[in-house]
Amino acid sequence: MTGDDELLITLVRQAQLGEESAFAKLVTLRHRHAYQTAYAIVRSSHDAEEVTQDAFIKAFRKLHTLKDPSAFLAWLTTIVTRLAIDHVRTKKRHIAEPIENIADVPARAIDPTLRTILEEALDQLTPAHRAILILRERDGYDYAEIARMLNIPIGTVKSRLAYAKQSLRNLL
Repeated sequence: MTGDDELLITLVRQAQLGEESAFAKLVTLRHRHAYQTAYAIVRSSHDAEEVTQDAFIKAFRKLHTLKDPSAFLAWLTTIVTRLAIDHVRTKKRHIAEPIENIADVPARAIDPTLRTILEEALDQLTPAHRAILILRERDGYDYAEIARMLNIPIGTVKSRLAYAKQSLRNLL
């Protein structure tokens, strides 16, 4: 266990005991991850910030239900992912922003033309397929973790991931 993991566990436990400053530190530590996850699904910085705020509010209210403090990041990612998918479903129209507009996201060494093509292809995936692709390929969660996060069977995770990858191949 790393020092960061131990700090996170300590902060979760303190926050569960009612220390609001501990929860504020959790928000500071994990805001970027939550925002990037939300953005990957909703494709708008404004909407991603809204989803991120809603996720932290929900996490604050439900923190007492988290039994294993070491599972905080996966638990928070689940909340963000579900809220982001719901947000896209309820929003009739969303406009994607290029990834370069995301604050504090390091630029990757990738051809700008290829980046634009990839962004456009990702925009054409459904929020559910985009979420699974991001959780698996960017965040590195395994099938069982994604299934738990999204409350769907592992087989559904595998089929949606395969469909998302095939759709990307076809679009690219």
